[in-house]
Amino acid sequence: MRLCNGFFLSAGIPISAQGPEIVNGYGDGTIWLKSRGSEGRTPAYWSLDLHADYALPFFSKGGSKRLNIIVDAFNVFNRHETLEVDQDYVYEGMDTIDAWEAAANLDSFGNPKFNASLPASSYYKTPILFQSPRSVQVGIKFTF
Repeated sequence: MRLCNGFFLSAGIPISAQGPEIVNGYGDGTIWLKSRGSEGRTPAYWSLDLHADYALPFFSKGGSKRLNIIVDAFNVFNRHETLEVDQDYVYEGMDTIDAWEAAANLDSFGNPKFNASLPASSYYKTPILFQSPRSVQVGIKFTF
C-alpha cells in the first residue's frame, strides 16, 4: 500500500481597486485606481489532499501485469475560504458611471481617477471564487 499527501498554503491574494479603461475601450478592470494591492488581501487558505493505492496481491505474483485500487481525497477538511474577490471598484455598466467619467474626474490620459466621494460598485470586494468542496475519486489501474 502506498500513502501520499499534498498540502497547500497561501497567504491570500492582494486586492486592488480597479476601474475601466475608457479611452481605448479595453473595458472594466484594466486600470488601477489606487496602488496595486492597496486594498488588503483575501483570507489565508489551505488544503490537504490524500492519496492511497493498493496493488492487489493476486495480480502481482510472477508477472508484469498489475491491478491497483486507487483512492484520492481532495480538500479533506472541506475548507471553503474565499480565493478571489471582485476588484472592480467602478465598472462601465453601473448607474453612477457618468460621475466617474465626468471631465473633472479624468486623469491626463482620459481615464477615471480614484475619487472617494464617488460611490463604489456594490459588488466591490464581493467573493467570486471559493475553494472547491471536498471530493473523493476512486479508480482502478491495470498495468500490463
